[in-house]
Amino acid sequence: MKNVYFRIIAIILLLVACYLTYVSCVHDTRYGIWKPLILDGSLFFSLGIGNLIYQYSRKGSLTRRFLQVSIWWVLAVFLLSFTRSYGLGFHYSILIGFPALAVCSYFISRYYSRYLSNGQLLVALLLSEFMLEWFPRIFYWNYQRVSFPSTLFFSLGLLIGYFLYTKRNNITYIFTGICIVASVWMFTDGYTLWLNKLNYGTFTGKVKCTQMKDYQFVNEEGDTVRLSQWRGKKVLIDCWTQWCGICRKKMPVLQQMHERYKNSDKVYVTSLFVIYRNEKKEEGAQIVKEEGFSFPVWSIDTTHELLSDLNITGYPRVLIFDEEGCLIFHGSIEGAEELLKEREN
Repeated sequence: MKNVYFRIIAIILLLVACYLTYVSCVHDTRYGIWKPLILDGSLFFSLGIGNLIYQYSRKGSLTRRFLQVSIWWVLAVFLLSFTRSYGLGFHYSILIGFPALAVCSYFISRYYSRYLSNGQLLVALLLSEFMLEWFPRIFYWNYQRVSFPSTLFFSLGLLIGYFLYTKRNNITYIFTGICIVASVWMFTDGYTLWLNKLNYGTFTGKVKCTQMKDYQFVNEEGDTVRLSQWRGKKVLIDCWTQWCGICRKKMPVLQQMHERYKNSDKVYVTSLFVIYRNEKKEEGAQIVKEEGFSFPVWSIDTTHELLSDLNITGYPRVLIFDEEGCLIFHGSIEGAEELLKEREN
């Protein structure tokens, strides 16, 4: 009996160590500790319970086979989830993860069909998928919705692989073909449209001309400027923050646009550094100089009217005002560049 207690304690300590390492090294705790505690804690708790059940179930039993299916699926999803976070992004996770998980699901179903019924196989796969992918999105939709298309196609990969083995018919082939076309479209255009809708409220970023307040900004030297001082030109403003990695990746595009329009009397390209916590207004200009760019940098803090009026909570966020100070675009840097080119022609 003592060995049983020691084994349980060892498993718990291992899970706690893995969880704390995961939270400290991987998870973004900017929104507080409770979100990772509930989301990841529930996952590690489930893994611990499953481990204990597996350890004390009979070798070759239905319970062990069921858990083995779950373990293989968790491992496959976990490995492919790295495509979301490490340089590739969610659109690549759809293009790569969808067919890869369909193949995994097919071979898992093929191997374990000798031990489990089709229904038991499907339940084991779906239960694991639910705990990994759907459970967090149900309870924290606002935080997790950006990755919803990726989760949807991971689940479609599971179903396609399962049905290609258990129910290979014309309906399955047609459904598979539709999903393949949809995954390619999500990679090329669909995911960008999804992000635009989430972040900016429109699929393209274009908005109906809206007259805005005469906002005031400040630069590193303490000089101020008002939006009305740029009247007569279209004004592109790229809103960014120090902690936003994507913002820095997009800076070369903004620099190219600055070079293109710096001598223009029709377009003014600038950036707006949003100050968080104890940051100073000078830090934005310093970052831009360190990165080797020369576009102008103005600053506001998180209580500024512009952010609340346009409900700006995520970055980067690009705005375009027309010659009369009306907002005509609220979206991505790529969409802004396309709109300016359209207006030139």
